[in-house]
Amino acid sequence: MALIKLDLDNLVDRPPLDPAILNGPSPRITGRTFLTSAVPAVTVVAWGASPYAIHAKTRPDYEFSILLRGRFTLSLPEIGDEAIAAGDMFVLPPTCLYRWSQSEPTMKFALSYRPDGEVSPAQSFTPLREASLTASGSGEQDLFTSHDGKMVVKQVPLAAGAEIAHSKGSIAIGKLISGSISIESQVLQSGDCFALDAADDLKLQAHTEANLVICTIG
Repeated sequence: MALIKLDLDNLVDRPPLDPAILNGPSPRITGRTFLTSAVPAVTVVAWGASPYAIHAKTRPDYEFSILLRGRFTLSLPEIGDEAIAAGDMFVLPPTCLYRWSQSEPTMKFALSYRPDGEVSPAQSFTPLREASLTASGSGEQDLFTSHDGKMVVKQVPLAAGAEIAHSKGSIAIGKLISGSISIESQVLQSGDCFALDAADDLKLQAHTEANLVICTIG
């Protein structure tokens, strides 16, 4: 199935975090895997945790996430603390040194993309605030591009009846900020999140004026 509508049904306990990275008690982790791919190396999951904190670390992959519940703070040496709240999205790239802490439970939909080879130049944490995404004017915007150009995050406003294409071989995750769109025979409404697998060419068609954020690996 090319379209996967993301939800929080059927969550299960997930393996614990590595004790070596924790700065305090181990959290309870719950989640669900929606999609995995070997080439490109991509996973799409729901992932949630009870309160916890970690020591400074980097990660081997790019993470694009849509925070559904809770809030957390990232401490970044180059810019200080960044607070992320439910409704926000963010990109956490490889080579970015950070500390994560949260005092309340969180839940997110997340896409992980692990590139081949060295990541250079280094890239910074990119927050995508709900308020700015909602208030954004007309015109497609590039919000983030990975060092290899294979991961692209865009905000796409659509007029009623307009279409955008998703190419076979690409994988995507997105959120409909406003409006109504259809993918295949399924209708998505404002606030819905979705993933698109690599099986087929697809068209996303707006029923009304719509605004979406989509992260594509291809």
